[in-house]
Amino acid sequence: MLSRINQKQMWVLDDGKEIKAYAGIHKDGSLGVEYVAPDLRRQNIASRMQLFIADQMMKNNMIPYDFKR
Repeated sequence: MLSRINQKQMWVLDDGKEIKAYAGIHKDGSLGVEYVAPDLRRQNIASRMQLFIADQMMKNNMIPYDFKR
């Protein structure tokens, strides 16, 4: 997981004590791995993380997309 964070493929939200949420992208640029702690759900955290990641991807000349099967 640390290598994916260093390569800007995964972002983590923590409170200094524990991980509260994380999200990442697949190597092909699709939005992928996502988790939000149960006590923080229904607060738009996942949506805000997706917007942040999409912005970071565009800054790195990547085209973000959500792969639906």
